Amino acid sequence: MGSDLKKVIPLRARRADAPSSKLADAHIEDLRAARRAALNLMEDAVLAKREVEQLNVQLLKEVEQRRLSEARLSQSEERLRLLAESFQDYAIFTLDPAGEVVTWNLGAANIFGYEEQEITGKSAGLLFVPEDRVSGVPEREMETARSTGRASDERWQQRKNGSCFYASGIMVPLRADDTLIGYAKIARDLTQEKQTEEELLQHREKLEQLIAGRTVELAEANEILVLQMSELRRAEEERVALLQRVVTVQEDERRRIARDMHDSLGQQMTALRLKLASLKDDLHRGARIDAGVEHLQDLGKRLDEEVNFLVWELRPTVLDDLGLAAAIENYVHEGTRHCSIAVEFHAGRMGDARLDGNLETNLYRIMQEALNNAYKHSKARNLNIVLEARRNEFVLVMEDDGVGFDVEEVKGTPRSAGGLGLTGMTERAAIIGGTVEIESAPGKGTTVFVRVPFSQSK
Repeated sequence: MGSDLKKVIPLRARRADAPSSKLADAHIEDLRAARRAALNLMEDAVLAKREVEQLNVQLLKEVEQRRLSEARLSQSEERLRLLAESFQDYAIFTLDPAGEVVTWNLGAANIFGYEEQEITGKSAGLLFVPEDRVSGVPEREMETARSTGRASDERWQQRKNGSCFYASGIMVPLRADDTLIGYAKIARDLTQEKQTEEELLQHREKLEQLIAGRTVELAEANEILVLQMSELRRAEEERVALLQRVVTVQEDERRRIARDMHDSLGQQMTALRLKLASLKDDLHRGARIDAGVEHLQDLGKRLDEEVNFLVWELRPTVLDDLGLAAAIENYVHEGTRHCSIAVEFHAGRMGDARLDGNLETNLYRIMQEALNNAYKHSKARNLNIVLEARRNEFVLVMEDDGVGFDVEEVKGTPRSAGGLGLTGMTERAAIIGGTVEIESAPGKGTTVFVRVPFSQSK
């Protein structure tokens, strides 16, 4: 531009006016500076335009993204609403940070009884029973959800009509960019399950009680069974012991019979044999045998008496023919011929009354055992026997004035060991349902009581 100006301005003028030329140069420089400034501004304007265009594009993108996000959020909220409405067995609702209801699904309306317009904007504390509201349970539930990320519980809650139901629920906090915007809660009515659980618990307690009772019964039955088994074992042992005693008694009886036959019949038979040999010799010599025959007759008589006595001891026929009273009287009569004890027998009001054969036999054997003990051991001078029928029992009493003995010391001692056979007497009485009681003391004699109820005498 400077060279162009030089061409325009005449040389004369430049020469004639040199100061003016300087001013022109200065002006030219200003114009140049202005031009450069204008160019710079134009470049800045272009750059600014480009930046604005870029910002506009970016802003449009952000607006579009926000619109898409809002659309997706709306769709998500709609899906969440549809999802919440589809769960009619579950109460699904949201609260604001203050604990007031914001959303309320159909399941919540069915369970709690509140319609959405009735509960929206109201405190969720209405859903708790009064005592939980007073104790601050709703506030603690939100605090737990905030601090731990969830709050779950099972408790009784209250419907709109005031009735209560047992519910299981879980609450979670809702946050946006770490900012709490509310809470979401899901609850379910577990009243039926709770009642079923309580019924099962009651049935279980009853079952445990029944089992405990049955266990006690079984334990008692087991104890009874153990006792019965013990009694059976003891009874078996007693049976075996009784059989052993029976065998022992039989052997003792056989030994006694053999001894008596040897001592009496054996001696008499030996004397008879010797006397017969003597008579034979007398006949060969032609001597008189009258005295010898008389002696033989006397021996035969004694043999007959001995045989009769042995038979009488074994089983007196009078017991079968005439009964117990007559048999005892006969035994006393025969027994006094062989001992020095004065025996008296009183049948009371029995008369000729007959008893059961087994009863008569066992009473007779008990009497026989007691009298044999008295004959052998008592050293008594007098012995009294009483047989009578009282109001509801038969009684046999045998009493002597002998030396007596210590009952506890002698009781149960086997006869083979020197005892008095008290066990045998007791067992015979037990066979006929009776009892034997013995009263004695050293130096004070002995009394034997035998009692048999009428029911056992038939």
